[in-house]
Amino acid sequence: MKPVKQITFYEQEFVEAEIDIRQIRPNPYFDLALIEHDNIRYWTKAIRSKGVSWKTAVRRTPSGVFENVNQHERYFAMYYADVGKIPVKIYTITDEPDIYGENDLQMQKLSIT
Repeated sequence: MKPVKQITFYEQEFVEAEIDIRQIRPNPYFDLALIEHDNIRYWTKAIRSKGVSWKTAVRRTPSGVFENVNQHERYFAMYYADVGKIPVKIYTITDEPDIYGENDLQMQKLSIT
């Protein structure tokens, strides 16, 4: 993985890169019951015909694994379409408590528990 550039956006730093979709695991805090399977089928078909035109937000876990942060239906569609490398934004998001609610991963944990 070769970083493209370092960016600061709303005080959250991320690195743009390309990562194989098979190296990104689903977010363990996202409730899969919220997934609309018709949307996954729609996105899979669209991705197979037009490719991926957006950057997916991921984080690197403390163990070094990449994890999806948002756009969960699109993530599964890209996985099923077996697109190979996709453009990503790698954010620094931890499992630490976020008392101000700015951490997307922490917000997902709070909304599920």
